[in-house]
Formats: sequence, structure tokens, C-alpha cells
Amino acid sequence: MGHRNFSLVIFNSVQVFQAGLVTENSFVLAEGWYDDGIFHVEAFGLPPPEKAETTRSYFGNINFFGGPSPIQVKASSRLAKIEAENTEVMFVLLSDVWLDDSKVMEKLNTLFMGYSAFPPTAFILCGNFLSSPKVLSHAKTLQECFQELGSMLSNYPDLINTSQFVFVPGPNDPVHSTILPRPTIPNSIIDGFKKKVPGAVFSSNPCRIQYCTQEIVVFREDIVTKMCRNCIKFPNDGNIPSHVSF
Repeated sequence: MGHRNFSLVIFNSVQVFQAGLVTENSFVLAEGWYDDGIFHVEAFGLPPPEKAETTRSYFGNINFFGGPSPIQVKASSRLAKIEAENTEVMFVLLSDVWLDDSKVMEKLNTLFMGYSAFPPTAFILCGNFLSSPKVLSHAKTLQECFQELGSMLSNYPDLINTSQFVFVPGPNDPVHSTILPRPTIPNSIIDGFKKKVPGAVFSSNPCRIQYCTQEIVVFREDIVTKMCRNCIKFPNDGNIPSHVSF
């Protein structure tokens, strides 16, 4: 269809809503008829995503992920060989690690104890790191909690020396911005922890992790909640997981 300036769009006649959560400012495909300056919509849905294989067929091995290499890591035969030979690789991913909750700390200690004999490649811990926002003492409380976590990890030197610890801030963690990407947790909060776990990485949110040919994006956000809140039409069946795919 050519470019037209629609004076009015009528959605009351929509009979078919495809699966998905349609929010404000999203791209959509609308099917219907145009009559006397009015576009009557009969079917409404989201455009189909393009597969990675299709994109690669046009752009080749250009590195879209980031990093120092101009060529994507998936094209590296050397890294693919290393990945195939190293069958013991393991990433432990946790979210909403509430460091001010005694039960969470107890379970973390059990987790670290269990992995101490066989350290995984990385622990990726995502916020929020406090169970509830502390308006006046948030930063101080979080600083004390990280110091306690550092003391706990000091009991497991093999984990500190072998595993990579990555911390991704959550929506309520104290950072200097409310827009994405969220910056790292301020150094004033984590200095004490990093003295005990010097190899720890405090990343932005979202962050990118590259392991051999694997390209991993870690994004900690209540995105489904926000999509439901801004949804133009809520799914009739109410089964949100069936309408969200990443």
C-alpha cells in the first residue's frame, strides 16, 4: 500500500488479534480496508521477527555483538574447537539475589559450598540485591550486604580463584540512571567487596557476555510486567507466557 495520511483509524471492527502483546509505540501489521479517510482494521498483529540466518545471509560475518574482533565469534573455528573440547563449562545464573534476606544468604552459602569442589565457569548474579527499596539507607545497607557476601566467599578461595563473578544491577538497585542501559553499581558501595573478591565484574544492565562462540545477553528488567501495563489490548485467554517469546 502506498503512503496515505489516514484521518482516522477504526479498531472496533477488529476480529482477529494475533498472539503477542501490542504496546504503545510498537510496530504492528494491520489488515483491513480504507474508505473515505477511515482505515477499518479487521486483523491486527506484530510483524514476524527475522531469523539470524536470514540476517547473516545479507551481512556475512560482521560482528554485531561487540568486542575487539571485527568478525563474529561464531565464525571462529579455533574458538569452536576450544568450546567443543571443554565439556565441563557451567554458568550459574541467579536473579533477585536479596542480600538482606537471611534465608537467601543461607541458600547462597549452601550453593557456594556445593560448588566449591567443582567451581563453575561463572556465577552471574542479578538484582535487585535488596528485598525492598530503602529510601534513606539503600546505599549503606547494600554496602554492608556486599561486605557480608565478600566475607562468605572468603571461605571458598577455590571459587574466588577459578570462577568469574558477574553482578548485574536490577531495576531498584542504586545506580545513577533510570534509563537503559543502567550503569554499574557505584564503586563506593562495592569497594569493600572487591577487596575480598578482586576478580568480580560489576556490569551494566543489560550486559553482554562472550564465551567462545556463544553470545549471551543478560537483561534484568520486569519487562513482561511493563508490557502488560502498557498493553493496548490484553489477551483474551489471559495466558501471558503464550503471548511473549524472546
